[in-house]
Amino acid sequence: VKPHYKNYRWLQRSSQGYHEYVLEKVMQCVLDKDDIYIDVGSQVGMTVTLGANIVGSGGRVIAIEPDLYNFSILKHVVKINKSSNIVDLNNVAIGKEIGIEKFLNETLSGVNRVGEGSEEGVEIPVTTIDHIVESKSINELSFIKIDVDGPDLDVAVGGIETIKKYHPVIAIEVSMY
Repeated sequence: VKPHYKNYRWLQRSSQGYHEYVLEKVMQCVLDKDDIYIDVGSQVGMTVTLGANIVGSGGRVIAIEPDLYNFSILKHVVKINKSSNIVDLNNVAIGKEIGIEKFLNETLSGVNRVGEGSEEGVEIPVTTIDHIVESKSINELSFIKIDVDGPDLDVAVGGIETIKKYHPVIAIEVSMY
């Protein structure tokens, strides 16, 4: 994985040689060459790049990151790792239904999340896993990673038909928010 050395978040998250050790081990165990996986909350692209390396040119990674700053880094990381033909980049949030939500960006902490009912933040489009799968004509799915700092259950609920149909392995980070 080629790092993005000029970015503080990338350096902070990779300073020990890995991002989230247990998640990376799970990905290495459940993903195979030519698999398809959805990365909800792709951040700066560390798990996206790892996944792209595992699934290879016959596979596909659907990367979803609503934060504009993280998304710009994610695009760059995908480009420098020559994964553009594998990674499908999406600058939206994922939730339980399609609509618009307020997005709270806490740049210094790195915690960015949809703030339901919040007056703060910027409005962003929200879609569902089910809609992503249908709109991109995905006909198999091996793995879903969910790291959204708050509405974790809403993301899963918005993918219930996909989960029932494909039975993917799901790694979900449950947040205190």
